Amino acid sequence: MIREEKAFCEGDRVFFPYPKSEEQYFGIIEKVDPEIRNGNHQGNMWVRLKDGTVLTDDNGYHTYFHFAELLECSVFSGQKVCVGQTVPVMRDFGNRDSLGYMKVIAIAPNRPSEGYRMYGPTKVWSGEIVLARANKIPMVSGIVPKFPELQFGDPFPNAYGKSEKIILFDVEEKDYALESEGTDHLIWYTANKLRIRFNQIKEYPIQWQERLEETTDCFIDSCAKDVLLWRASLHLRTECDLIVFGNKKSSTRDTTYEIEYFESNFEFRKYLGNHFLGRDIYWPIPRKTAKALVIAKTICISTETKESK
Repeated sequence: MIREEKAFCEGDRVFFPYPKSEEQYFGIIEKVDPEIRNGNHQGNMWVRLKDGTVLTDDNGYHTYFHFAELLECSVFSGQKVCVGQTVPVMRDFGNRDSLGYMKVIAIAPNRPSEGYRMYGPTKVWSGEIVLARANKIPMVSGIVPKFPELQFGDPFPNAYGKSEKIILFDVEEKDYALESEGTDHLIWYTANKLRIRFNQIKEYPIQWQERLEETTDCFIDSCAKDVLLWRASLHLRTECDLIVFGNKKSSTRDTTYEIEYFESNFEFRKYLGNHFLGRDIYWPIPRKTAKALVIAKTICISTETKESK
């Protein structure tokens, strides 16, 4: 039987990538009937897995790989990995807290994408053993990149009286995962945010500038400028959160703004939709469009405390 341009025959040994137990990774095709019609697909297979479970295609296709498609070794995140090894992995589904140590059972094609995935039982951060798939290997030992004073796992104090450790470095995303005292999950930081944290910095000045354009309900320029400044303040808060201290961990003080090259004009804006008259609707009152280069400065203040999670 042909499926996804591959021939499956009775007696073929196959790898099943979505098992419920470790014994279900491998099986053998016991029967093939290409004439059976199942819903919108043609053909049916009966596959007996190693634990005795029989899978059929009655409720839709299962995915299988021939043994010939499996690799003994491949390269992930610049590191050679072979079947039978236990390696640190980041699972390629779920949230990024899913660091684990996988015993690699198989290396199979990463369909429909390119490359390969590792499959196997994985001890995750919580201590639970799960059957996972992964295509990334983080750095978890040696000197921490960009932090020559630290080895992975070395404790250091933060500015809030907690002990923290850098657990891993994502070599592809260039992010770091931190274990912080009192938390039950890993926290991700960029190199800049982690350096601020390591240096116990609680206040950090930033400057942001951008040419903004806003369509407002204002009739006077001073009102339109206030809207531009409000938009700039949102950008500042985002910078403090995303670049400096982390999401919802900061406030600002001593904020100043400069507006240059200000322009404004009134426009009639057209609104389209399925209206009862079957026509385009025009807003009867003109709206003021304002443009300007806004230069904003502030001091980002950390709002984290020792009790923060």
